[in-house]
Amino acid sequence: MAAFERLPSGRWRAKVRKAGWPAQQQTFDTRKAAQTWATATEAEMDAGTHARSEVAITTTLADAMDWYEKEVTPRNKGALQERKRIARWKREPFATKALGDFTTDDFEQWMTRRRVAGISPTTCRTDLALIGHVHDVPQSSEAPHPESDPRHGTSSEREGAGAATGGNGS
Repeated sequence: MAAFERLPSGRWRAKVRKAGWPAQQQTFDTRKAAQTWATATEAEMDAGTHARSEVAITTTLADAMDWYEKEVTPRNKGALQERKRIARWKREPFATKALGDFTTDDFEQWMTRRRVAGISPTTCRTDLALIGHVHDVPQSSEAPHPESDPRHGTSSEREGAGAATGGNGS
């Protein structure tokens, strides 16, 4: 959805927000130019052709996990368990995949492999929650941060991922 704001300078700021994409904004001389850009940006997002950021293209899951383990995990109460989860994620075959290349299918296949191996759904949801936290944690300028979160829509969420977080779904 696009929103337009007239700035004190007389220029126009267009903001585009769409589920699964980071908020985009740009400033223009005219409202018409802002509307044209917003319409084109929304169409690219709908078609899945909107350009990803450099971070999403160059940062792998293993890179993001390394950053998270160094910068965030030491502050967490369950740091030891979290380090074990991080090590497990980094052993996954897709750990070398760029963050921007992940799809919901990647996580569905991972979930299926884990369940076939006898891992409980709760453990799988907890492992997925770590990926979510790596994605959602407030980012510093050096932190890897993909635009969209492909975990959304996995069977884990459809089966009530809130159970792993106290039942409130957040």
